[in-house]
Amino acid sequence: MPTLRFTYDQAPDVVYALLSDSATVQARSEAFGDTSIDVSSTGTTVTNTREVLAEVPPFAKRFLAPRNRVTDTKTWDPEARKARMTVSIPSARTTITGDVAIEARGTGSSYVVTFAVKCEIPLIGGQLEKHITRLTEEGMQREHAWNRRRLGS
Repeated sequence: MPTLRFTYDQAPDVVYALLSDSATVQARSEAFGDTSIDVSSTGTTVTNTREVLAEVPPFAKRFLAPRNRVTDTKTWDPEARKARMTVSIPSARTTITGDVAIEARGTGSSYVVTFAVKCEIPLIGGQLEKHITRLTEEGMQREHAWNRRRLGS
């Protein structure tokens, strides 16, 4: 199960406010070129459904299209500044589940994401899981860079 750690110069409450804000989620998806974006917020849950363009490896081109509908749901615990994350990619029969934690680190924060990818396509599922894990890690790094710019750091 991969774990990624990122740092921010801002305090955990500032980082939490940014990451749990539905307008920020919308703006980030727009900046990344996603289309058909629908962001909703209910209580402490933020859901972002959108069309995402992704690299399809040669072995999967028979099964997958380069543009996929993705639903990303984060249910936050504001007190703990933690979230449970679920990402669904129905066309790839793939689900990503994980946990997010924003923790104090000196005068700033650390943002820790642990996740697992499960693909249910027979024969190529394991290969796709590895590919989607790599794409997820790259996407989280892009998000972190975008978030840092948004925070002015």
